[in-house]
Amino acid sequence: MKVLVVEDNEDSRNLLVKQLRAYGHEVTAAADGAEALQQALAQPPDVIVSDIMMPNMDGYQLCHECKQNDKLRDIPFIFYTATYTSDEDEKFALSLGANTFIRKPTEPDVLVQMLSEVFEKAKSGLLPPPEVALLEPSLYLTEYNKRLVTKLDKKVAQLEAEITQRKQAEAALKESESKLSSILSSMVDLIFVLDKDSRFASFYVPSNELYVPPEKFVGERYSEVMPPHVNKLIAEAFDKNKKGEIAEFEYWLEIGDKTEWYYAKVSPIIVDGEFAGCVIVARNITERKQAEEALRQSEEKLRLMFESVAEGITITDLDGKIVEANEAVVRLHGYDSKEELIGQSSFELIARKDRARAMENLKMTLGGGYVKDIEYTFLTKDGTEFPAELSAAVLRDASGKTVGFIGITEDITERKRMEEQLIITDRLASVGELASGIAHELNNPLTGVIGFAQMVLDKDIPDDIKRDIEVVYSEAQRTAQVVKNLLTFARKHAPAKQLVSINSTIEKVLELRAYEQKVSNIQVNTQFAPDLDEVMVDYFQLQQVFLNIIINAEHFMIEAHNGGNLTITTERAGDIIKASFTDDGPGIAEENMGHLFDPFFTTKEVGKGTGLGLSICHGIVAEHGGRIYAKSKPGKGATFIVELPIGAH
Repeated sequence: MKVLVVEDNEDSRNLLVKQLRAYGHEVTAAADGAEALQQALAQPPDVIVSDIMMPNMDGYQLCHECKQNDKLRDIPFIFYTATYTSDEDEKFALSLGANTFIRKPTEPDVLVQMLSEVFEKAKSGLLPPPEVALLEPSLYLTEYNKRLVTKLDKKVAQLEAEITQRKQAEAALKESESKLSSILSSMVDLIFVLDKDSRFASFYVPSNELYVPPEKFVGERYSEVMPPHVNKLIAEAFDKNKKGEIAEFEYWLEIGDKTEWYYAKVSPIIVDGEFAGCVIVARNITERKQAEEALRQSEEKLRLMFESVAEGITITDLDGKIVEANEAVVRLHGYDSKEELIGQSSFELIARKDRARAMENLKMTLGGGYVKDIEYTFLTKDGTEFPAELSAAVLRDASGKTVGFIGITEDITERKRMEEQLIITDRLASVGELASGIAHELNNPLTGVIGFAQMVLDKDIPDDIKRDIEVVYSEAQRTAQVVKNLLTFARKHAPAKQLVSINSTIEKVLELRAYEQKVSNIQVNTQFAPDLDEVMVDYFQLQQVFLNIIINAEHFMIEAHNGGNLTITTERAGDIIKASFTDDGPGIAEENMGHLFDPFFTTKEVGKGTGLGLSICHGIVAEHGGRIYAKSKPGKGATFIVELPIGAH
């Protein structure tokens, strides 16, 4: 027989040719179906023996082509293969027109015997027709392609044992490259492959990132292409990769007039256990960085607003524990930093007497969403109490769930003081009206008492009667002085104002009191600020204010320890001139602090004070647009402070 052997594996092909020739057959061979088809058309054989899996034209296609050709149609076609071994495979082969399907391995004599039987039957016309009618070309291709697709994984898994390790690696590499090409076509990332010598081995860039042709980089070291700040990051990543570690970093590039940001992940390439280079996958994160910068700026603006608000802002959880606070809260409560406050219960900042009420109001906030302008007594770090108003609202997360509270605290110490001053001023005005009427009513009878007493004293009267009349005269004079003070307190006329130096005015008063202070063992210390601006005041009224304050200080120091130290300071504070008078006397009792400027209020013994001095001082200072107030702790002296606005020249 003339036998055409079709087999792409050289070892298998040579073995089969040798076996057939040993039994006396004439054999020609072809490496694949395409070559076999050409040989068969040139010199038709008696029988064709073909493998199935071949590179250019496989056995199925060869069989199909032969059966479609009039010259080759009647030549017996035998499949001799180990690629497909199921009944379905054999059925498909016979449907193409094959005469039989022999599975490897088969003993040489058995194989030759089977071939001889097929040949003899063909010569005698006894060869049975195909079990399935020949397929039309289009149907064959459809069925053929379908079978190839469904058999691909099995085909790869059942590669003949004779295929060398090198061919396996090449096939795997081709499959990997195919998959990689498919993956790359759908990626938006930049991919760089560096070999172990840090040269670009390959380069993939999406079209939207194609600023420089990739081929320009291939073969170049990254250090010759990338800017220095990126080279440093790649070098560090390269060192990590050599240790088998994955590296990540962010970098930026100046592209035209824009700055583009990228995130890079660098993974090592290991071949046969050796480091062979690395893969850098870089993603453009410019939009994300821009969004992060916008968010950072927004947060910075919010933080500045948060810290710039004069009122204290406190954020707590549902239990009232502080989770955030601004600097105003730190200052308000006398702490050194907000870290001291965070984690502390907000109720500890409220005086114990108000805590139960604060907790009830917190429940009201949960129910109504907010509360507004509730006054509490708050505490500083050292326990000092101060009044403040608190407004609070609930905080909710994105889902609307209540997660805490935000409170705004406003110190109302100054407002309360102003309210008290307004009350005092209003009270003084009312008393002034009354005092004015009383003073005028008393003046007439007092004039008669003083006049007649003087007339009696001018007469020759017994000594005992004279002494009694002198007492009447003295007490009437004292009463007249009280009436004079009442009129001064109640008068409505505008003072005669002029520009006056505070320092000079105080010095004049001290000159008047120098002798009394000397004999009373009182030491005066002055700390006058130089070059103070002048104030627009009535000189004599201002002198009366300072004189009254100094005389009061002298009185209480003498009573306390027969002398003492009086310190007088002046300074400029913004647009006001401030004069402070500090003594080391007994101080002022806390319960008396709110009544110092009330008319007729005095702590002096009967006959040593009318209780109008400080009231008159208050009226004079207020009429000049200033204020007068006192600070004191019992046993540690007292300080009276006069503040007056700077006058215009």
